[in-house]
Amino acid sequence: MSALQIQFQDTAQTPAVVERIESKYQRLERLCGTILSCRVVVSQPHRHQRKGRQYCVSIELKEPKKTYVAQTEANRPEHEDVFAAIRECFDATARQVHEEHRRRRDQQRVA
Repeated sequence: MSALQIQFQDTAQTPAVVERIESKYQRLERLCGTILSCRVVVSQPHRHQRKGRQYCVSIELKEPKKTYVAQTEANRPEHEDVFAAIRECFDATARQVHEEHRRRRDQQRVA
């Protein structure tokens, strides 16, 4: 059973979006090693006619010792592209994982 769960709220699920999420998840999997679960939610909370359709992506990634949460804001103009919102959210999660692993490594060096 895969640890990846993908949910779509107020927007249609497309194979291209699912494929992009799965490829980004595989990158995180190589980075983390032990992922207990990863929940990705793609939503389109506001459907403005003038501002376009903006997407919000949130990720909750659980490792044995830590839970990482990242979310994009739907009110940014670059989030009219769902792929840009996905990239930004996965990049933010990867930064959190890098920082935590670096912090753990530094603690082990001191001890």
